[in-house]
Amino acid sequence: MQGLCARIGWCLLVLFLAGVSAEAGETDQLIKKLDDNYYYPQTKGLKRVSAEIHWESLDPLADEKKYLANPEVKFIWDRSRGSLDSQQLFSLLRENSVSSDRQKQILRFFENYREVIIPETLMQRFKGYESQVQGTTNHLIMRFESKNARRPVRRYDLMVDTKAWHIRKMRIYPQRGIRNIVTELRYVQKDAKWLMAESRAEFEMNGVEMEEISEFYYKKVKGVWLLSRMDQRLKREDKIVQSYIFRIHDYKLN
Repeated sequence: MQGLCARIGWCLLVLFLAGVSAEAGETDQLIKKLDDNYYYPQTKGLKRVSAEIHWESLDPLADEKKYLANPEVKFIWDRSRGSLDSQQLFSLLRENSVSSDRQKQILRFFENYREVIIPETLMQRFKGYESQVQGTTNHLIMRFESKNARRPVRRYDLMVDTKAWHIRKMRIYPQRGIRNIVTELRYVQKDAKWLMAESRAEFEMNGVEMEEISEFYYKKVKGVWLLSRMDQRLKREDKIVQSYIFRIHDYKLN
């Protein structure tokens, strides 16, 4: 019921705000203002970041809650020369510990977490999207839509809190697969900037209502706040069907 109310409230808000819009240049200014209020490690002069990821997954066959250790993964972020664009790579720390098929499976899995440790700025993420803004004094609805069928997401609707200047809620429209993704976001402040503390995403997969809850924890490494742990739970009809714990350690910064 709460999820339904949230969705109805979202629709009513969009109807209420209809007809108030901003020009493309104004949209860029709004995105920049949002980016200025978020904490991005890559803006702290970093050129290269490496770390090791220890991760565990819930044992689906255990009678009691039990986590199984998975092969450790190495993460590397490398900034391209003269820009904020970068390359992010995952590899197995000990490649000989599992079969080549298992290696490929793990690396495909971690592609889903490419933006977690060093996230893209909003300006980078929405580059090439057509934009529209509607709003009141305290909230904005920002819509970004792409006609490029190769993009995994064709549209984002963002609800922006203009008092705190962060995104409170997102509705995401993928090109295919998962449907009706509505995500609520909670933050923590570090050095007067926002970092994600929790995300709660409700969505539909194969006709079944699902919920994914992610919690984020940080530590300061050489003066830079970086992700140290992420806990993730996937629920189907309020029952946990999968859960992961990611611990990121042994950071090396250049």
